[in-house]
Amino acid sequence: MVDASGVIDLGVGTIKTLKLGGSRVVPKREFERFLRDAGIVVEPAAAPEPEPTASARRGRRRQAAQVGLKGGV
Repeated sequence: MVDASGVIDLGVGTIKTLKLGGSRVVPKREFERFLRDAGIVVEPAAAPEPEPTASARRGRRRQAAQVGLKGGV
C-alpha cells in the first residue's frame, strides 16, 4: 500500500509515512489530519486549560539542610 515516496493512498485521502529503522510509521498528527480531512472524526472543541495554582511545583523538592545533628560543632 505504500508507494516509493512513503505515501499511502486510501482513496479518500493520503497518509504520509516516515521510515524508522526497518519499518514505516504513521505520525499521530498525520493520522489525525487524515481522519479530519476524510470526515471520519470531527475535532472536539478545545477545552480551556486550567490555571496553575500557587501550590503547583515542578521537579523534586529539596530537603532542608539538617544542622546540629550528631556530632555538632
